[in-house]
Amino acid sequence: RAYGAGNPVFTGTVLGLVNGDNITGAYSCSARAGSPVGTYAIIAALADPGHRRTNYAVSLVNGTLTVTQAVPRITWSNPARITYGTALTSKQLNATAKVAGSFAYNPSVGTVLNVGTNILSVVFTPTDTVDYSSATDSVNLVVWIARNRATEGATLLASSAGIPLNIHLADNAVVLSWNDPASAFALQAAPATTGVFTNVPGAASPYTNAITGTQLFFRLLAR
Repeated sequence: RAYGAGNPVFTGTVLGLVNGDNITGAYSCSARAGSPVGTYAIIAALADPGHRRTNYAVSLVNGTLTVTQAVPRITWSNPARITYGTALTSKQLNATAKVAGSFAYNPSVGTVLNVGTNILSVVFTPTDTVDYSSATDSVNLVVWIARNRATEGATLLASSAGIPLNIHLADNAVVLSWNDPASAFALQAAPATTGVFTNVPGAASPYTNAITGTQLFFRLLAR
């Protein structure tokens, strides 16, 4: 059994009885819930209400109870969604356990996540590494773009020729529009403003895109 748990019910078998003699086994162990990890003898004894034991050559064989490490239970719920650009804080990274120890989060405090559903994970290392093992857990955190942070028709980026690239939001999708009747410009996307911009195949105004980790920033470039 695990450290901190109660002992199971001990059972055994009495062999070799004859004439229906009512001799049964009884079993005890010194281990308690707070006993540390290790092995403990299960002591066998006989209950002999009819006083028949003297008719037998008795051999009592003890058993063994093994107390193993307990796995700490981590309490951690999916955090409330946050808006894109918000860094992780202890409001999201707030797992708890009923035993003393330390938490290591991935991603860590201060990380800015991409739009979408992100997995947060934690490794808990107990202070008492003899009686407790380490434990892991994970939750989901939704990062979204708040509708009230975008202005309809706001210029996101502009081409060198001055053609504006406009944006508005529909749920967690972005709708881009621009005025380019001669198709002289290509829409490009990148995961960061300092990243590599590549052409969006087949993109034409208006262009709707569910924001992902690879298409977060857009621009128009002369063909």
